[in-house]
Formats: sequence, structure tokens, C-alpha cells
Amino acid sequence: MEPTALPTYRCHKRVQAVKIKEVSLHEPAGSDPPVEFSGGFIIHDLPSPGPIAFDADFWNKHKPRAGDYLVIYEDGYRSISPGKAFEDGYTLEGPGLNFGQAIEALKKGCRVARKGWNGKGMYLWLLPAATVKAEWCREEHLKAVAVANGGEIEALGSIRMMTADKKVLTGWLASQTDMLCEDWEILA
Repeated sequence: MEPTALPTYRCHKRVQAVKIKEVSLHEPAGSDPPVEFSGGFIIHDLPSPGPIAFDADFWNKHKPRAGDYLVIYEDGYRSISPGKAFEDGYTLEGPGLNFGQAIEALKKGCRVARKGWNGKGMYLWLLPAATVKAEWCREEHLKAVAVANGGEIEALGSIRMMTADKKVLTGWLASQTDMLCEDWEILA
């Protein structure tokens, strides 16, 4: 089966994770050659928790190495993700994201909001670019452009906002404060 024939999925999981700085293995002292070990520790740069222990079964299944991420899912399952795959698929949620991180989250299909916005329920999302067929156009002038263009017209992507009074604002523009603040958050 060709990979392009498979269904496409978008990740929407929330996980805890840490980038692995070093892997320290426990090997029985004095064994030559080394025999099976009992496990080891994942070393990272966070101030806490300290090194994270793993057993031999975890090692045999996942083979963690520096640059990978230890990923802990909401149900407690632990896994290892290659660094690039993890960084391409997840955005840090910490105490607040900057504007660039919020834009990256939008590009990945997430909804974002600022903690500093006064209105309740306000958020942004990205409506991606699309090809619009002439028969889908409600406005006659757009339909005419699409027909003259071979039956379709390219619609550019735009950032949309759900306003506090539950209206859709097309083409949201960021203020200076929005761009400089670090209180953006990804909504579930």
C-alpha cells in the first residue's frame, strides 16, 4: 500500500515531555563482557524532576538517546519520540507563548487566545488557503472572476477571530501589544 493512500491525521494530544540530554545505563559492575542491565536514567536540563529512571523493558522497546524526547501521555503511558518529529508535531504550552509560537500553533491547526484579552470566549484560528469553485461563490462578481479563471479562484488563508459576542471576524489584525506579549495560550 502506498503511504499516500492512507488516511491523514492531525495530532491533538496533550502530553508532558522532556528533551533527553543524556542516557545513563546501569550495567552490573565487573561484568566482562557486559551482561543485561537493569535499566538506567534519562538525564535532562530541567531543574526538576531529577533524572528519570527506566527499566530494561523500556530500554529494549524504545532505545532512548540524546536529542529524543521522553513523552508521557495523559494515561501515564511513556514513549520516546525522535527530536525532529516531536518538535514538528508539538508546541510548548508553558506559562505563556510568544506571538511567533502562537502563529506556529495556528499553522498546525490549533486555536489560540491571549490570557490578557478582556472578552470571554475570544480566540483565533487559521482558515487555510483553498481553491474555490465558481458554483460555490455567492457573490456574483467573485463568481464571474472564477468563471473567467477556468471555473475556480484561489482563496488566500486568513486568521479569523471568534469575538466576545460570538461573531466571526475575518482578517483579524494583531495590535502591537498582541505581537509583543507573552500570554498566548493554545486552546484544547
